[in-house]
Amino acid sequence: MPSQIRDLLYFDFDKAASIWSQFEGGLRERLSVSEDTSKGQKAGARLGIPKLAEASLGVDYGHKSTTLESKVLHHDLLNLVEEGLSKSGLVVDLGAGPPAHVSTAQTIRDEIGDRPYLKAHGLGVIEDYESMLSTLEQFNDVVGFVARCEWQSSPEYQQAVAAAELLRQELPQIKDRNKKAQAKTKLIKSRKRT
Repeated sequence: MPSQIRDLLYFDFDKAASIWSQFEGGLRERLSVSEDTSKGQKAGARLGIPKLAEASLGVDYGHKSTTLESKVLHHDLLNLVEEGLSKSGLVVDLGAGPPAHVSTAQTIRDEIGDRPYLKAHGLGVIEDYESMLSTLEQFNDVVGFVARCEWQSSPEYQQAVAAAELLRQELPQIKDRNKKAQAKTKLIKSRKRT
């Protein structure tokens, strides 16, 4: 039975797997448990004079059953990582620290020291509003940049750039004004996409 049951909103499985594999010298992806059960029966008869000369004749019958159970690591990995970090002294349990009415920012910093992982229980408030506002002000720009990077590395983008270049080269050769206007509009739209 697991030591703790948790309902997780977010779990960075890749990071937890990386940490656990460093503790174990590799990531165990599957655990197999095997159980063998055997039942035996004997059938036979005894011949001879009791307690002087006896012989036993018989047959042994056996039945063997094997059960193989495989478990894949998933959220139990969180418990394993937390246990390993705690044993290594790399995690600080803020719930076990000084009482809330005594806690100040400096006492919490002193409690944390140079340990890289924190464990906290209950309600908490992070009041670094300047950092949050700075991040939120740049959030749309960052998301847009990531989306552009992803789009520009796709084969569809390369095809769109090639199509726009071809249209730009064909534009001076179009003599009909209506078709030329349509081609210019199409070129402007394709440039906006790229």
